[in-house]
Order: sequence, then structure tokens, then C-alpha cells
Amino acid sequence: MNRTHPGFATVSAGLLLLAAYYAAGLFVPTPGATTGALSAVGAAAVILFNGVGLLITSHNVSVKATVLVPFIYIALVAANPFALHASLFHPASVLMLGSIFFYLSFCALQPSLTYLVLSFFLLGAAGLFVPPLLWLFPFLLLLSIGRTHEKGKYLATALIGLALPLMILAAVTYLRSGTDAVLALPATLWTGMTDVHPGIRPFPATTLARILLTLFATLVAVVYIVKNLNTYKTVQFLAFIRLIALAALLSVMALIFPRDIHTPCGLIICLPVTLLLNEFFVSRSNHRQKLVLAVAALALLIAERVSQFI
Repeated sequence: MNRTHPGFATVSAGLLLLAAYYAAGLFVPTPGATTGALSAVGAAAVILFNGVGLLITSHNVSVKATVLVPFIYIALVAANPFALHASLFHPASVLMLGSIFFYLSFCALQPSLTYLVLSFFLLGAAGLFVPPLLWLFPFLLLLSIGRTHEKGKYLATALIGLALPLMILAAVTYLRSGTDAVLALPATLWTGMTDVHPGIRPFPATTLARILLTLFATLVAVVYIVKNLNTYKTVQFLAFIRLIALAALLSVMALIFPRDIHTPCGLIICLPVTLLLNEFFVSRSNHRQKLVLAVAALALLIAERVSQFI
């Protein structure tokens, strides 16, 4: 019985710290962000939903799923105050989480066409909110095509799943605005997919340090996972290969598509990154390395939040 108290105390302290961290971010000046209580509550609900959804996803593909999963996601995402107010990235992140869940289920658990169509349907829906996400389609297609022997049926199902959200939107648009508005949809979507803004963005020093530390920690986690791939069960092996690829693809997209430093890309990028970090931090090795990374991350998160009030 006594063994449950330290765990409960740790979780409670973590929840209080996260709540204070999140609440402080609501008071950071965020020009251009949607304001109001409804915006903040909606954003909080999405972030919490994604954290719990990642925990469920982790349970689905790994035996090491812990309460640390939502903690990591919330802490990383809440570092950007713009993520604490409603934006198009919030519904896109929820849809992307669903897409990842069914994609991993298809690749690692069972190559069911139901999982496939749901995965690409949700990806297509997410792309209507954040069009650059549609560039993931050909890469995800190639990463999973080996899981089925019926290549033709696989390709047809994937294309239908991706196109369905646009077809539904076109039908609704036609009923509301007519043919001309429907014909403008593909051009609008293509403009969003090709609106590239490459270049180095002027991040504050603390924000840049936090991003670099997150990148470093993710690379450490990837190295750990790759070194231990031969010890994983087939489900974990297949899932982590896809998560590593997805994290890399989303990171590259974050370098070339966002207009400015305030875009809450972390809502989506941190979906696969959280699962990779969790796998490393719950391992029974590298205790000193994990402690150093955790302390450094906590210090940087607090320093970045404080610097936003100075």
C-alpha cells in the first residue's frame, strides 16, 4: 500500500506544476492570437485530449506506456503561448492524432483496409485546416505499402480516403455557395500547400535553446530506439520505425512552411516526438543522462516562460 503514495505524490506535483506553467502562459502577451475564455478553454481541451490520445496510442503499440506521455506532450506544447489559444492547428492536431493512431494500427497491428481508409481520411481532413500536412501522403503511402500484398486495392483505398474530406467539403460548399466556390477549392488548397517560407527565424535565445534541447533529446531517444530495435516485439519495431520517419518529416515541414515564430507547430510535431521521448525516458538504462536532460528541460521551460514577462 505504501508504494502507491510516492507515485501519487509525484503525479500530483507534476499536475500542479503543469497547471501553473500552463496558466502562466495565458498571461503572456500574444498579439494576433485569438483571445477570450472560450479560446483558452478550447485550446486546453484539445491539448489535454491529445495527451490522453497519445497515452492510448502508446498502449496500443508499446508495453511501456505511462502517465509520462501526456505530461511530456503538454509541457512541450504549452511552451508556445500561441498554442494556448484556439487556432487552425488545434483541430488539425486532433485529426492528425487520429490519423497516426490508425496508421500505426495498420502498419504494426493488422493491415486492415478499414484502418487504412480511416488513417488517410483523417489526414485529408487535417490537411483542410493545415494544407502542408497533405505532403505527408506520398511518404506515408511508401512507408506502409509493404504491409499488404494487394497493392492496387491498397492504393485505391488510400486515395479514396484522402479525397473523401475534400469531396465532403465540396458538397457542402456547393450547397451553400454554388459551383464557382467549389471550383475555387483546389486552387485554394494548392496555394496553402505551396506557401513556403524557408529561412532562419529570429527566435528568442531561451526559445531557441528549448527547441535545440528538444531536438537533441529526440535524437538521443531515436539513437536509443534504433540500438534496441532487435529487442522489440514486432509491433513495437514496426511502430517506432514509422514514428521516427514521421517525426523527421514533420520537423522538416516546420522549417519551411510556418510564416513566423508564433505558429503553434508543436501541437502536431510533438505527437510522434512525445512517443519517442517516452520510450527513452521509461527505459531502465541511461539514468544519469535522463536526469540531466530532464533537469535541463525543466530549467529551460521555466526560464523561457519567465523571459516572456521581462
